[in-house]
Amino acid sequence: MTRKGIIIIVLLLISAAIIPFVIFSLQFFALEGGTGGVPPPDPTVYVPAPVLKPITPAVSSIGRFQLEWTISDEYESYNFKVYRRKDYSGNWDLVGYLFSSKIYIDLGLTTGTYEYLIQALVYIDNIAYFSESSNIQTAIVELFPVNPSIIINDDGTPEGANATNSLEVILTLSCDDADEMCFQISEDIWINWTAYETTYTITLFENDPWAPNYRVGVVFRNDAGETKEVCDDIIYDPDVPPPPDKDEEIDYTLAYVLIGVLIGLIGIGIFLKYRNQIIKSK
Repeated sequence: MTRKGIIIIVLLLISAAIIPFVIFSLQFFALEGGTGGVPPPDPTVYVPAPVLKPITPAVSSIGRFQLEWTISDEYESYNFKVYRRKDYSGNWDLVGYLFSSKIYIDLGLTTGTYEYLIQALVYIDNIAYFSESSNIQTAIVELFPVNPSIIINDDGTPEGANATNSLEVILTLSCDDADEMCFQISEDIWINWTAYETTYTITLFENDPWAPNYRVGVVFRNDAGETKEVCDDIIYDPDVPPPPDKDEEIDYTLAYVLIGVLIGLIGIGIFLKYRNQIIKSK
């Protein structure tokens, strides 16, 4: 056999091995036809539809969902396609291809509402037959910072101080999943992004258009770039008395103790005097 003949035989063998795989791939990954990219079922061969279980938890703050489903045992083995659609718009995207497994974990999701459905397929004589789509389950991802809060000049009340005699104010801040924050201290003035902290001191502008009614806004941002905004108001009035310095607040605890001891001694004295009078009268 010549060298050319050997090469031709090798090429034929390679082609024979590749062609079935190509046909299988085209069938498996095919997206044409059906509703929004989901292949329609073949009317000649019945394939039962999977039943997708409710997604729990239905709201994720880490961008991750675990899908689970069931299917009847009409066939010995199934393959499955996992489809996803975001915010109720666009076509269904094929995001997972599973061989027999009935669990799929979807990772790296951003904030939004997600719908999922599953389609089963079986192979008979190397031909793929699709089922009807499963029921649709919906879940929500909320990655943006949550529970934002800002209090200007915290005085122990839920709302903070109503007024201040100083343009320098102290902000008490809190927000879950926040990494950075920036502040709006005037109608068009924002302070650059800074690392998230629970307290921050800023100075308001005396001639601000908002004066004397000031509003301080804060935007919290997480590492995914998602943000949440909240604000608080305060009135600037130079005649407002300053809040008492916590270091100078009088501690009346000792005074209360001394008064209690004094009342106790007086009571004991009265008791002893009354007792002596009773003894003498006898």
